Amino acid sequence: VSHVHIMECASQQDFIDKAVSFIRTRLLKSIHERGSAVVGFSGGSTPGPVYTKLFQEEEKQEGEHIDWNKVYVFLVDERYLEPTHKDANTKLTTDAMGDKFPKSNLVRPDTSLPIPECIVDYDAKMKSLLDTHGAHGAADLVIMGLGEDGHTASIFPPAPTEWLTPGKYVIHTTTEKFACFDRITTTLDKVLVHATSQLFLLKGAEKLKVWKEMEAASFDPSRWPVHVLLKEGRTQLIYQK
Repeated sequence: VSHVHIMECASQQDFIDKAVSFIRTRLLKSIHERGSAVVGFSGGSTPGPVYTKLFQEEEKQEGEHIDWNKVYVFLVDERYLEPTHKDANTKLTTDAMGDKFPKSNLVRPDTSLPIPECIVDYDAKMKSLLDTHGAHGAADLVIMGLGEDGHTASIFPPAPTEWLTPGKYVIHTTTEKFACFDRITTTLDKVLVHATSQLFLLKGAEKLKVWKEMEAASFDPSRWPVHVLLKEGRTQLIYQK
C-alpha cells in the first residue's frame, strides 16, 4: 500500500489548526486555478470542530480569505434521517456553517424522498456538481475517517461490490453496527478515488491501531475499502494522539 503523508498532533487545538490549514490551502489553490472549489465532508465528532473553525474563523485568518460563493460542499455520506436530526451529517455541517456559507452551495441527499428516489436524485446532483464545478469531473478534496471496523464513508466491510460498479456516484448501504441502519454514500469509483486530495482525520490510539493494521494488510478492498484510495498516493492523514 502506497505512502501516506502523516501529520501527528499533540493537542486538540493543534489538530484543528492543522486540519483547517490543510483544507484552506486546497480550497484557495482550486479557486485560483479555475475559479471554484469542490469539497466533500464526512460526519462525526472528529471533523465537527474543524468545520466550525473553518467557517466561523475565516475572517480572522491572515492573508487572503476564501470566497465561500466559489466553494461547493457535498456530503460524502449521510444517514437516512431528517436533516435536522441530531445524528444527521447535514445538521453537523449546517451548524458549523452558520450564516457564513451560502446554503445553495451545499449539495446533500434529500432524505424526505423514499430511499430509491433519494439515491437516484443524489446521484444526479453529484454528477452535475462534479461535471460543472469539479476539476475535470473530480472533487478537489474529500474529508474522511476510518471506523474501528475499517469502514470509510458509509462503505462497511465486507464492502458491497456495488461501489466498484463504474458510473455510479451514489449507492444505498446498511449497517447494524452503528447508529442508523440506512445510509446514503458516495462511491469510491466515481467520487472518492478521483478526488485530487483525500484527507483522513483520526483521533486516539485505537483508531491509529486500526489504520496501521489496514496499511500493513495485503490489498483487500472488501475488508479495507480505504485500500482503493491509498494506492492512488494522494492521501494525507492528520492524527491526534
